Formats: sequence, C-alpha cells, structure tokens
Amino acid sequence: MIAALIRWSIRNRFLVLIATAFIVLAGIWSAQRMSLDALPDLSDTRSSCEPRIRARHRKSSRTWSRIR
Repeated sequence: MIAALIRWSIRNRFLVLIATAFIVLAGIWSAQRMSLDALPDLSDTRSSCEPRIRARHRKSSRTWSRIR
C-alpha cells in the first residue's frame, strides 16, 4: 500500500507539489485568521509558606524557617 503510494507520488510529482503548496497556503491562511481567546500566563509561579510555631514571635519564626 505504501509502496504503491510512493510510486504514484513519483509518477505525479507535479500534482504532489501543487497539493503540498495548497495545503501550506491553507494552513497559513487559517493561522492568520485564527482568533486567540486567551493568552497563557508565562510569569514565574511563586508560593509562600509561613509555618506557625508556638512560643515564638511571628518575626523570629520567619527568620527561623529561612535558616532551617
């Protein structure tokens, strides 16, 4: 099946070239007319974690969690 398709494509190079050009042009045309509803957010993701430690002041617990 594939060998027959390859033989046909070799014999009809001009038709294959025309079909390829048509498909490329149709793809370019459709890409230009495609509307984007939303753009992805490419910013760096950030998260913060503040542990609650009993018997320590809030400021010292932040410092302690960074050191550890």
